[in-house]
Amino acid sequence: MKKAALIIFLSLAIASCGKENPDQESGTTGLREDYVVTKIEYHLDDSAVIEQLPDYVASDQLHNNTPELILASRTFTFEVKESSSFLSSGDVSVPEGFYAPVPYLMPETNSIFLTEPRYNTWGEDSTTSDVRNVEVSLNTPPYSSVNVTVSIKRYRMTVRYTAYLKGVMTGMETSVDGIWEGVSTSGTETIWTQQDLD
Repeated sequence: MKKAALIIFLSLAIASCGKENPDQESGTTGLREDYVVTKIEYHLDDSAVIEQLPDYVASDQLHNNTPELILASRTFTFEVKESSSFLSSGDVSVPEGFYAPVPYLMPETNSIFLTEPRYNTWGEDSTTSDVRNVEVSLNTPPYSSVNVTVSIKRYRMTVRYTAYLKGVMTGMETSVDGIWEGVSTSGTETIWTQQDLD
């Protein structure tokens, strides 16, 4: 009876040794792999969506109730914000920020180009802001008024991308597809109108 029990025990032990540990087979320890971004490839094709947003707008008016030409200037100050967000279709962990170019629109040709690399955070909005000063001349003829309006165009874009990633622990390389969404601004536009004073 003891001999039979020993044979059964040895058989179970051999069967157990013959099974591979799934974690060992995959080269992991059961911990979730963190990745770093090595490259972002945008698909700048007909799938890109461009939406115009309300402009940044400022205006001013100068009245000249004299017989002399008035030479003047105005400085318009804008606080401009732009955003960038990488939405991924894959469940990957990218805890560290990364530098990558992002799309921007050239309104004159309605074409999308890429900026210089800028800092981004995976899965979150990365917002930048800066102050832009626009100086405008207001030359007002006698007995007239001049109105000036300065605007900065804003656009929201949605562009497909492929991100190439590398595992921090294993060095394993992979890629995921996703959607980049962002808001960009263009140059300034200035409009003057003049009318006679009553």
